[in-house]
This record gives sequence, structure tokens and C-alpha cells, in this order.
Amino acid sequence: MQWAWPVGSTPKVADHALDNSVQVTEHARRRPLVGYQERCRRRGRFCGILRLVHNVDMQIPRPLDDLVGRCETYCVAGCCGIEAFDPSPQEVERWVERSGSERALTAVRQIDELLDLVSDERLCVTSQRLNHMTFNARARRDLVELLAALRSGLETALGMDVSKLAEMDRTLREQPPAWALESWGLHGSPVRLDGGQGNAWAVDDVVVKAVETYGLAEWSGEELAKVRQRGFRLAMPIRTRSGQWETGGWSASYRIDGNVPDHRNRPRWREIIEAGRAFHRAVADLAPPSFATGGTSWWAVADRYAWNEEDLLLDPELEASAALLRPLLADLGEPQLVHCDLTNNVLLADGEPPGVIDLSLYRRPPSYAEGVVVADALTWHDADEELAAALGVPAAAVARALLFRIATTQARADDGAVDQLPEEARRYRRAAMTVVRMAG
Repeated sequence: MQWAWPVGSTPKVADHALDNSVQVTEHARRRPLVGYQERCRRRGRFCGILRLVHNVDMQIPRPLDDLVGRCETYCVAGCCGIEAFDPSPQEVERWVERSGSERALTAVRQIDELLDLVSDERLCVTSQRLNHMTFNARARRDLVELLAALRSGLETALGMDVSKLAEMDRTLREQPPAWALESWGLHGSPVRLDGGQGNAWAVDDVVVKAVETYGLAEWSGEELAKVRQRGFRLAMPIRTRSGQWETGGWSASYRIDGNVPDHRNRPRWREIIEAGRAFHRAVADLAPPSFATGGTSWWAVADRYAWNEEDLLLDPELEASAALLRPLLADLGEPQLVHCDLTNNVLLADGEPPGVIDLSLYRRPPSYAEGVVVADALTWHDADEELAAALGVPAAAVARALLFRIATTQARADDGAVDQLPEEARRYRRAAMTVVRMAG
């Protein structure tokens, strides 16, 4: 079995140590890959087709599993095994466009770890997801070629040499590297900005940020730039000196004045809502970009769940709150392009229109985006029950928005990214009961 990859790109097995993101064995789904040989030895299971080797069940973690599903186009794995998959650059690029470069880079790391596993000839690797077992050299080579083709497609779609991934791994927790700053001709010292994912840095009058949504900078620079900024300001993206909107997983935009309000001690919810309304009026006629109507991020999955477009099994503590909200759902009007994360992404400055940053775009009714602000206010900032009515936000919008936030917590928890699920569930329960009272 052969797959083609771009000239000059050859499959290679990463030589870095395994980390905790890839899981093996059905009964140890949450246990790290490190130590898998010892666990297999204790289980005493062997393949023994050609020689005595350990038999290992390979689990494919998200987001790599999402990419694998996107490429399952020729047939289904249950029927044709790995021949069901089309890991062509075109299929991989479509997935990257919807999922974003951050998840694509995570998928590259996961592929490298699986290549380490599959290439170990002491192991007979079984994948129920791919319906494949490396019972001989040919079967092992087929699996390596599939993983390598996916990796090559990701490299092509990202437009970068992912062999530098060790340096890129520091993207979200260390300052932008000098080579990235040089792309925009920046020479100042980066200063980390508060808020968000902690991946934005101020360099002089520019904000350099790790890319979270693939294609957002390009769309903003070419389409959003046509919008008249009346009643709000935007932090517009900046091309690199070579004319690119992104480079090596980084993007840059002009820095705009202002600060996120103190939601607890000096809340300014009305100004946030009015900024969102001004922005939504301005973009009402823009066609939503592809990344606003799909994706496999936690937030994209949660949004589709809130609109009954995708199923998600909720933890019982979260389901109790969701059950209170579902009877309150109602039609919210016509969908359009909206920013669904305004709460901490509106900057207020004296004498200036509000600044709208960190666009989180969806194709939904504007009142839904406003409901997210109220849901956040109720859940995390102890806002009054009368807030929604005072701002003109219907209870049905707040209910659907709160479902969105609940589902986001569940999606994060499924990936092991929530440390205090009981506390978050308690807050959602209190907010849901408030929304029920609001609905009367």
C-alpha cells in the first residue's frame, strides 16, 4: 500500500521521548503511554505471529482521531481497514482549515508518538479504530506509511517545517521566538498579556499571538478590513515582511488601547453588549468563513451541541443543569456572523469606542452571542438576576448560551483539561436555576 507525499518530504519517526498525550490499552484509556511495555509484560499478552513480542492496543487520541475520521472516505475501517483512509494533502488541508493550526500541531505531536510506538519491532500493535494489526513487516510498514502521509499532509497544510516542532511546542507557554518577531521586523522585548490562553505578547505597538484559528488572520486582513468600524475598534492583523498573514504558528496585529473591565467590582456589561451589537451590525452582510461554520475544537463541538447539531454525553452533574435549560430553548432569529466570546474580549478606554479583540466567530443569531455574555456574568461573576432583562437579552438566548458553556466544560473534561469539574458544575447549576427564574 502506497500513499504519495510532496517531493522532498519523507516519512520519519520522531526521536523525542514519549509524553502523556497518547494513550494505550482499552482498560487504561486515561493512563500515559510511558511505561506501556511494563504494563504489557504484567498482562502477559503476546502476539507471537513471527516471534515473541508484546501485544499493545493502540488508542488514537483527539484531535488526531478527528483527522483520521475526516480521511475515512474510501470506505469504513470496519470493512477495509487502513485502506479505507485517504490521507492525501487535500483531505488533510480541509481538516486543518476547519480545526485550526494549534490542533494540527497537536496532531503532529501525536503522530510522532504513534510512529515511535508502531516502529518498535518488539511490539505487535493493534488498532481497533483502524481495524489493523502489525502482525508482520508489511502490515507494520502500511501503518507507518499511513501515519507518515498524515504527518506530511499536516506539514503541507501548515506551510511549515514541523521538524522544528520541539521549538514550536513552547509556543503557548514561552515568548515568541526571535525568528518569528523578525518576520514582522520587531526587535523589542515581548511582554505577556493577561487573559485568554496566555499566548499573546505585546512587542512595542504590536500584539504577537500563537495562532488558534487557521485562516482567521488572512480573512480578517482581507474581508473584515472592508467593514466600517462604527461604534467599535478592531485590532487588525499585520502581514509579515514576506506578505504572509501567519508564520510558524504565530500571527500579529496592531495593539489597541483599553482594558478588560473588572466584572466583579466595577462591571460594565452594557458597554460590552453594545460593543457586540455594533460589531454584529457591521458584519451582518459578510459571508461566514469556513472556520465559523465547522471545526472540531472544544468550543465548536459545544456550540453544535447547544444547537442540537451534535450529541455529547454530559457528566451527571452537568446534565442536571442542562436538563433545566432545555425546556427554555426557543427560536432566536436569523443567523449571521457573530462573535461568541465577548465577555473578556472587549477593551474599554476613555474617549475611545470599545475595542473588540480575539474574534471567536460563528454563524448564529446575534442574541445568542449576547446570551453568552450574560451566561458568563451569572456563572463566573455573580451578576444579578435582572441583568438579562436590563440589557434586553431574552432568557432563551441565555439558556442556549449556558448550554454552550456547559458543553465546552464537558468537551474539555473529555480531553483531561478540567481540574475542578465539581466546582464548575456547581456554578452552572446555580446559573441554570437563575435562568429558570428569569424565564418565569
